Amino acid sequence: MGPLQAEAQSQFLREVETRFVALRGRGFALSARDVGRVLDWSARGVPLRVVLGVLEEAMRRWRADGAKRAPTLGGLERSIDAAMKRRAERVITKADDAGQDGTEWARLRRAVEGAGGAQDSEGGRAILRRAWATLKREEEARSDAWLVAARLDVELAEAFEAIIGQGEREAMGREVDFALAKAGGHMSNAAATERRLFEQARWTRRRYGLPDLVGVLLG
Repeated sequence: MGPLQAEAQSQFLREVETRFVALRGRGFALSARDVGRVLDWSARGVPLRVVLGVLEEAMRRWRADGAKRAPTLGGLERSIDAAMKRRAERVITKADDAGQDGTEWARLRRAVEGAGGAQDSEGGRAILRRAWATLKREEEARSDAWLVAARLDVELAEAFEAIIGQGEREAMGREVDFALAKAGGHMSNAAATERRLFEQARWTRRRYGLPDLVGVLLG
C-alpha cells in the first residue's frame, strides 16, 4: 500500500469514527474489530458518503423507534452491502438514466416537489422552492448529492420549525415531552438535548410531510 492510499484510508477511518461517536453520543473510539471493518470498507471501495448515509439513516431510525440498543457498525454490514448493490445497478444503467428521472439529483428534486405540492401555506411552499433551487445549483456545481441531501434534511426541518404557529408549537412540545418520557432511562444533559432536538425535527417532518432525502438516496 502506497503512502497516498494509506493516508486516504486513515482519513476514511477518521471520518467514520468521528461521525459514529458523535451520533451515538458516547464513547471515545472504535473497537479494534470496528477499525478493521471500516478499513475493509475503504479497501473494497465503498464510498465514504455511502457509509455515512447508511450510518445516519440507522441512527435516525434508532432514535425514532426509541430502542435501547444502539446500532453497531457490525449491524450495518448488510445495509452497506445493499446500498453498494443499488449503487452498482445505478452505475450500470447510468447511460440510460442520464438526464432522465433515474438520476440521484432528479430523485431528490421529485421528493422536494412532492412535498411542495402538499403544503397548505405559502411559507412552506417557499421553503421547498428554495430547497429545489439549492438542489439544482448544487447539481450544476457537481457537488456530492449525498452530502447535500444530509445537509438539506437538517435545514428543511429547521426552516419549518421556524414557521410553526404558537398553538402547534405547544402541541409539538407536548408530544416531544411524551416521547422523551416514553424513552425513559437516564441521559446526560447533552444526550437529552440531542434527543429533544431530534424529536422536534421528527414532529416537524411528519406535520409538514417533509421528505427524508438521505432515505430517498438509500432507496
